[in-house]
Amino acid sequence: MTDPITQSMMQGAAGAAGGATYIDDVFKVDAWQGDNDNNRNIVNGIDLAGEGGMVIIKQRNGSNPWFVTDTERGATKTLRMASNNGESTDATALKVFNNNGFTIGSDGATNAGTTQKYFSNTFRRAKGFFDVVKYTGTGSTQSIAHNLGSTPGAMIVKRYDGSEDWDMLHMYNGGQAYYMQINGSTSARLPDSSGELWGGQNPTATHFTVGGHGRTNFSGWEYIAYLFADDDQIFGENEDQSIIKCGTFNTDGSGNATVNLGWEPDWLMVKRYDSSSSWSIWDTRRGWEFDDNYDYIQWNSNDAEQGNANYGWPYAEGFTNNGNMGANANVMYIAVRRPDPLVAKPPQSGNDVFKVQAGTGNAATSTFPTTFSVDFTMARDTSSDNWQWSNRLTGFRALQSNTANTASGNGNHRFDYSTGSWQAYSSPNYGWSWKRYAGFDVVAYTGNGANPQILKHNLTQPPQMMIVKSMTNSANWKVYHYGANGGVDAETKYWRLNHSDGWVNGYNMWSSFTPTATHFRVGDSAVNGNGGRYIAYLFASVDGISKVGWYTGNGTGQTITTGFQPRFVMIKKSPHTSPYRDWFILDTARGWGAGNDNYLAWNTNTQELSYDFGAPTSTGFTLTASGDGYNGDTIDYIYYAHA
Repeated sequence: MTDPITQSMMQGAAGAAGGATYIDDVFKVDAWQGDNDNNRNIVNGIDLAGEGGMVIIKQRNGSNPWFVTDTERGATKTLRMASNNGESTDATALKVFNNNGFTIGSDGATNAGTTQKYFSNTFRRAKGFFDVVKYTGTGSTQSIAHNLGSTPGAMIVKRYDGSEDWDMLHMYNGGQAYYMQINGSTSARLPDSSGELWGGQNPTATHFTVGGHGRTNFSGWEYIAYLFADDDQIFGENEDQSIIKCGTFNTDGSGNATVNLGWEPDWLMVKRYDSSSSWSIWDTRRGWEFDDNYDYIQWNSNDAEQGNANYGWPYAEGFTNNGNMGANANVMYIAVRRPDPLVAKPPQSGNDVFKVQAGTGNAATSTFPTTFSVDFTMARDTSSDNWQWSNRLTGFRALQSNTANTASGNGNHRFDYSTGSWQAYSSPNYGWSWKRYAGFDVVAYTGNGANPQILKHNLTQPPQMMIVKSMTNSANWKVYHYGANGGVDAETKYWRLNHSDGWVNGYNMWSSFTPTATHFRVGDSAVNGNGGRYIAYLFASVDGISKVGWYTGNGTGQTITTGFQPRFVMIKKSPHTSPYRDWFILDTARGWGAGNDNYLAWNTNTQELSYDFGAPTSTGFTLTASGDGYNGDTIDYIYYAHA
């Protein structure tokens, strides 16, 4: 019988051939450091040359203007989001739309210097997501066809052959009766009661209407329209998921709000529409972090991104707003989904979602480059040193798996926001990097002191191992593994990651609840203290990529089958019986094979040591004849392996 994840991947492959669309196909936030290359390719896997779309670029650490380009007007034709100016021609900014991204030049707004930072938002044309329409004004109300395939949730219109303001229609803050100006304006929505901008009609699934106003439809003038869909459930492997939502929310008397989207966002635009406020943009690639200071940027300003803003954060089902819009505010938004397992392309190999490598860089800082967007990194020096665990959701704050310490804030424990990460380490050092996918997820949450607190995750299958740690309190790490006690009543057991002892009974730790494909529970104060901040790492098996399992040692040597050749394995003696054994870590990058293997342990800062544990095979790994820590006779062990 085919397991659910394998079936999901098979459906995904079939869907791709049959026309299924994934979030990776149509949307991407990219970030890069300037290098003065006049022909630099930004490769993001999005076919702009064939399908068309829009790219928005902004310098992050300077005041160069927003660059807005689209395939209808041409790559070198740029508009400035914060200006009412018409388009200009710039052959050194965005130069070419490609079938896997775009090419930029050495313009100061896109790729100048070696200290300048930039980012882009790429929206590809796709039914149920985004469309670009170019049209000529008539001076009187006209209906214009589009190919969005559904009713737009929001629409932006700009004259491009001359100076006029950017205007937005948002269906959820009054639709055609109002408009909002993007450039240089922090005003509330304005009435369009006479239908001058939108012709007194809301857009439909096939057309949108413009009136006779110069900003949307003056006779002979040229315009561009960007259309954003709303909650069309046609994406992903089963073509039943949405990836974009337009909506509104109201804050309470303290300015707070929790917005349930049904999924975790990757990108968000918010604007208060009942009074003045900026058009604020957040995304997880630049650092939209849980309970932290992060960087936001504004469509209506050329200013650099602003830091030290704790305005809210994404979570598994939506996002929070923490007072930045004011009390009792009416706020509109456009949100784009994170590439979770239901809407992201299934990984084809372990290389797509996991990498272990020696760090590169100078004596103070090591970098760990990857070909995928990293969501979680472990790093440490192979001499005597503490482990450092950091993740994209909590940003620069790192935890030590070998201590009970609270998270430490260190700007050198960061992600490059597109691919890879960096850590403050001298050589020799190693990094282990994961991308969130069907076999791995990260959940950040606030404790409420209840037993239980029910938490949403996005694995799409039950987590088989969970590692939970308080970020704000000195407390032991807690581990759930479905192989505890040979798989009997595992939900009543837990380990301490920062200790070598075995599982113990902890009836409230997981509220005696076996995790499901959508939720897990926490109850004990160690994992759910009222007001505390926590991070949970969730792991599951995916055929050909990862395996969470357990086995019984035989003391004579054996082979453990994973279904793939592993590059990494964690092994832990399971029962709470002396002698206790460490959380052993082996990987092929540091030397796991024939003869002695270099190993580390999650629960210690001991330098790298060597011992012959066994070796990886094409379908699993072998264990040598004896060793109480990994293959003692009749002793149970848990493990986690990755291809």
